Amino acid sequence: MNSENSIARTGRDFCDKLFAIEAELDSLKSEERYNKRLTQEKPVFEAFWSWAEKNWLFSDTPKGAEASADIYSIVETAKANGLDVFKYFELLLTVLPSMAFLTNPDILEELLPWNESVQKICKAI
Repeated sequence: MNSENSIARTGRDFCDKLFAIEAELDSLKSEERYNKRLTQEKPVFEAFWSWAEKNWLFSDTPKGAEASADIYSIVETAKANGLDVFKYFELLLTVLPSMAFLTNPDILEELLPWNESVQKICKAI
């Protein structure tokens, strides 16, 4: 597959455009930056979300389908355990990079949705 025309590349291009706009706005004062974001970034966000809503259901490769299934499984398990899914992903993405779970997979027990500590941090209101 030509990576220059892939779905992932399209998504990355949207993100790159947003980062470029944000870099241009970096020196502005808060209120002016906010107003520029509404005029310059909002249309890019809207286009990105529109594109993503038509494409989120489909995978180009078996590995992409497997990754999607993994994410959906985490989401549904979090919901089934009464967690706020966004809080749970924030916890996972914050803590996992510093954990040595590849050499000690048992420590992942600490991050399972039914763990008492996870419940306290991520419980849905």
